[in-house]
Amino acid sequence: MSKILVVETNEKSRNKLQELLRKWGYEAISVDNGDDAFKEVLKEQPDLVITRIYLPGLNGYEICNEIRANTLTTDIPVILFSDILGKEEQIHGFNVGADMCIAKSVDDEVLNAIVDGILVRKKRSDRKESWHSLASFWSNFVMSTNLIHAKPMEFLKREERYC
Repeated sequence: MSKILVVETNEKSRNKLQELLRKWGYEAISVDNGDDAFKEVLKEQPDLVITRIYLPGLNGYEICNEIRANTLTTDIPVILFSDILGKEEQIHGFNVGADMCIAKSVDDEVLNAIVDGILVRKKRSDRKESWHSLASFWSNFVMSTNLIHAKPMEFLKREERYC
């Protein structure tokens, strides 16, 4: 189950968003201010962060900057939202590394599709990283055991003896 951190000051809105996320099959956790948001990201390592832009303490842009700057969190997707989302807010959001910038009034079905799409891409990316790590391990193993330098026939004869 994917874990999503919601950062929202308005308790009613925060609860509604958490309820929707749970209904869609996600684990939803929340904080109500920007200062606690990044601490929660480090502690919980969520699969996605959905944060209001304008918050007490760190704002959504700053939270996104912190997430992108930390090697432990840089790959966590971020959705920024605001009551009024103008062109400038969207541009600034994408410039700080947000994956999506949406108006708070977004339709629930559209939000569900956005969240699902972002998390599917994250899972693909995570799998790709896992395969890359495995390939890197085997490559390093082969190189460190000098198998790559052995003549093919000598290598096969050694393998035959082990079998």
